[in-house]
Amino acid sequence: KRIALPMLEQALARHAHVAEARVGRAAGATRLTALVALNPAGLHALRNQGRRAVVDALRQHLATGFESLAIPRGWRLARQLPWNSQGKMTQADFEAAAGPRPLQPMAEPLPAAGADERRYRMEIPCDLAYFGGHFPTAPVVPGVAQIGWALALAQRDLLPDLRFAGMEALKFQRLLRPGDVTELALRWDAGKRKLYFTYTLGEAPCSSGRVLHGDRHDAA
Repeated sequence: KRIALPMLEQALARHAHVAEARVGRAAGATRLTALVALNPAGLHALRNQGRRAVVDALRQHLATGFESLAIPRGWRLARQLPWNSQGKMTQADFEAAAGPRPLQPMAEPLPAAGADERRYRMEIPCDLAYFGGHFPTAPVVPGVAQIGWALALAQRDLLPDLRFAGMEALKFQRLLRPGDVTELALRWDAGKRKLYFTYTLGEAPCSSGRVLHGDRHDAA
């Protein structure tokens, strides 16, 4: 059957949680995928009810006016859709957004004080893959993911030969949730052979710790 995609998009945009939506089919796919930009109410629902509750609500909303065949099988949630500078979305951009859920946020470099430091602005994706099991009804970025992001960025931009040999002073003081914009600060202390990392939300610390560099794999 022919399905009027603009009608689906307009119907989704009328939902109380949705700012805008784009519906399409990736190459080789047999069912539709919906890219949904959440408004503040939608982000609040995602943070406090979980992804499944939000997607189920959107499916039920469409079910009142469309046959089951027209309801998207795949769903990707975001703060905004990947429009280009002309206000259009290419098929390549659609397929990238409709692909696997992200494992890390984009890290936007910020000015740093010295050669041994790096700073990044990171917006936590609404559809981060780790949210599925941590936790389904109250998504939170796992601590192990935060450590992994810090380590990967340090190895890419600060110390390529950094080898994980344990952790010190690991603290988690504030949760990182979908849509949060956090700042990550990295500092390498060559004398102590330690990588210091800190995530903050505004002025509030979220997590911090020290990664030991070397061949040993023992936590202090």
